[in-house]
Amino acid sequence: MNSTVDAPTERLSRIRDALVERVETAPARRRRPHRSTVVAVVTAFVVGGALTGGLTAAAAAGSGDQSAVESLMATTARYDMSETTHGRLVGAPVFQQLSGPAEIRLPSRPAGADAIEVVFTCTDPGTFSQRWGSLPVGEAGPCTVGSPDAAAYRSVSGTGRSFTVSGPDSARYAVWISWARFPTLARASAQQDAETADGKATFAEYTTAFNRLQACMAEAGHPMGVVPFADERYDYAYASDGSVAFDTECYPREFEAVDTLWQGEHPVP
Repeated sequence: MNSTVDAPTERLSRIRDALVERVETAPARRRRPHRSTVVAVVTAFVVGGALTGGLTAAAAAGSGDQSAVESLMATTARYDMSETTHGRLVGAPVFQQLSGPAEIRLPSRPAGADAIEVVFTCTDPGTFSQRWGSLPVGEAGPCTVGSPDAAAYRSVSGTGRSFTVSGPDSARYAVWISWARFPTLARASAQQDAETADGKATFAEYTTAFNRLQACMAEAGHPMGVVPFADERYDYAYASDGSVAFDTECYPREFEAVDTLWQGEHPVP
């Protein structure tokens, strides 16, 4: 006889496997990296259910299976750190299922930690706000039930370790928090500094900076191939195993500041 008790664990295992495979094999295509894109990918895997038969965070929480909710949120956190931030989790995480306003205290900051990774999901609809010390975390607003929303935040002070949530007294939610460490990002090259010194980006500067980005990626072993220019932007792609080199080295050093100026001056039609 099939066990309904084991079904959530089975589905969570398939979700985790799918997320890991996505991190390791998925091609990346972007004009500009953005955290919300990655969170949307995580949400699609966790909430959509097309790959797994569908266990949402809300369903797990509603079933009272605390370990299932914690496992799902930890998976989301690991995905966000590996795919978006390229940092690492440090120390033991804190997980709580709560309702109404609450304060969550993290353990003392481990050596090397300079940020926190937060995953928040609501079991009941409501408008929530979150703060890390005095710093607002994300934007206060309605929570989409069952959607684990993850992001890393720089810590406020050397001693701060208080995370607070404000929301309706009866609305249930879950929070997963861990200390984390951000990678060291490359500084902008002298060429890029010169290109952005006047606060503008010409087409020649945009193209020259992009050529340096391509050269950097090729040197790192992740060539981008022939890249089309469409809608006043280079539409580029690279294999997912090149994301660390792109996000922490090549993009910030050779292209990010120019790309930001260019996109601000040439919004998508």
